Amino acid sequence: MQIRVTDQRGITTRIAASAPLTDHTGLPTALAALALHLTHLRRTGAQPTATALREHLTEAVPWLRPYGFNALHDPRAAAVVDIDLQPLDASGWPGVRLAVLQQGHDPVPWGRSRRFRGAAQVLAYADSEAEAAAQHLAARGHLQRDSHLRRQSVQMDQLHQQLAPALALANEDLASRPVIPAPRDGSARYADEELPTPLVLTGAVVQDVELRTAGGAPVARLLLAPDAPLEVDGVSVERLTCDLHGDQAVSAHASLATGAHVLLAGTVVRRHYTGADQIPRTAVTLTVQHIGHALT
Repeated sequence: MQIRVTDQRGITTRIAASAPLTDHTGLPTALAALALHLTHLRRTGAQPTATALREHLTEAVPWLRPYGFNALHDPRAAAVVDIDLQPLDASGWPGVRLAVLQQGHDPVPWGRSRRFRGAAQVLAYADSEAEAAAQHLAARGHLQRDSHLRRQSVQMDQLHQQLAPALALANEDLASRPVIPAPRDGSARYADEELPTPLVLTGAVVQDVELRTAGGAPVARLLLAPDAPLEVDGVSVERLTCDLHGDQAVSAHASLATGAHVLLAGTVVRRHYTGADQIPRTAVTLTVQHIGHALT
């Protein structure tokens, strides 16, 4: 698990932990613990902190161990759960993004991935994983006549039952979320659409990184010229706008200059909008999760 928790000051704290590959309850239990922690923050109005999340995970998943490596470059890692936790938004829920990447036999490492954005999506995924684990362990326990597997199945089913009211609350809040008004210039509001597959690419920074503050947290924007042609919906993107948040934004602004060669991993976001001239347009950006200097 790779976790980033950003507080209201824009300071990001990182947590990394691992679980044995042989444990079939590790991932569902950790996801359920995350989902229940998000629900606790929603009900209490408390802001997310790395200390509170670490304590909650340690209590709920005692077999998690500290992890001091980069999982994407660790041949022992079979799956990576990447979590980005932000302060509470207008809905009362913490901002949260979750990515699950798995090693496979594909030509591209980490070629299998699933992404979830927002508390409702994260809770729904955690609930489905707990339910699937309960069914899988129950079937194995019955076939192998293994009482330990049956007990694990009961534990997973209990987590599934605990998550049901939390998921109902998240869906209720999502349904009652107010509509964002249109901009004053007459253009329609943005509709963001994340592409499901994460993108890893290299390229050159073509202008100085811009740093600003949004909602009290640092946000940086850089313009990238990809080394290899990038196509989105059949359209070639020669210049890609990349958005960074929290500590990454501050570090990028301090360390990257025009001409720097970087490696980035993130999510492509398409923003569909209609300008004041009533002409439909699409803007393509990259929400960066990992960034570093490329060595080649």
